[in-house]
Formats: sequence, structure tokens, C-alpha cells
Amino acid sequence: MIRQQLLEGISEKLSCYFSPLVHSPQAVEDLVQEVFLVAVKDEKLEEPITYFIGVARNLLKKHYRKKFRQNKLLAEYAKIAPTEHVDAQGVGEVVDRVRDALAQIEPTRVKVLRSLILDGESSREIGKTLKRNHKTVLWTAKKGQEDFKRLIGEDLL
Repeated sequence: MIRQQLLEGISEKLSCYFSPLVHSPQAVEDLVQEVFLVAVKDEKLEEPITYFIGVARNLLKKHYRKKFRQNKLLAEYAKIAPTEHVDAQGVGEVVDRVRDALAQIEPTRVKVLRSLILDGESSREIGKTLKRNHKTVLWTAKKGQEDFKRLIGEDLL
């Protein structure tokens, strides 16, 4: 009972921390839940509030890094996307070419690219997951980008 009250108090404090920074009640709830998931995974539910705020700060950085990368990708696509109407068949062809190109790239390179670009993870986070140095992760991402550009063709870039 006391533990539940403590966790509810921490939850309220985390919500207050995230609210002015995120602007979406649903995103605030998601981030608070992610903080608790990290704490449960690390078996640190008994830690002081400073631990939870540190986890919250790191998750917030990751959240905005992911959002920044997605916006950057959308901006890049807007520069290269055709301005005239594209039919569904044309979009399907592009998707097929992208899928074929990704299938030809070494799986580790694809995983690194997806983690960096779509998931917004840092090279250090990916390095921990793959048990590799973060500089190796960056080199792998660079090689993956080169492979993708070569395989996708100049007409789509």
C-alpha cells in the first residue's frame, strides 16, 4: 500500500516534469510509463526521485531526437518528392524498389539504419544492443547509406 502511494506520487511528479516539455497528454502518459518500465527492468523501483528524473530526462532526449530525425527525413523527402500528382501504382513501385534495395543490404547495416533513423536511437545505444563500439555503429550506418543510395538508383534520390 505504501509502495503504491510512493509510486503514484512519483508518477504525478514525472507528469509535472513532462507536461510543459511535451505538450501532449498522451505523450506524457507514455513517457511516464516508459520511465517505470526502465525502473522495473533495472529493478530500481525503490530509488529516490532523482533516479526517476534522470531516466525521464534521458527518455525525453530520446523522444526529441527521434522526432527531429523523423522531421528531417520528411523535409528531405519533400525536397525530392515529385510535385505533380503521383498515382498509387507509382508509389507502389517506389515502395517495391526500396524494399528490394533493403533486402540486398547486409542485415546489420539495415538494423543500424532503422535504429538510427526510425527509432531515434543514438549510436551508443545501438552499440550496447549490438555489443559494438559506437564508432563502428556510425561506420556501419555510413556504409548502409552508401549501399542504399547505390541500390535505389539516382532517379529516386
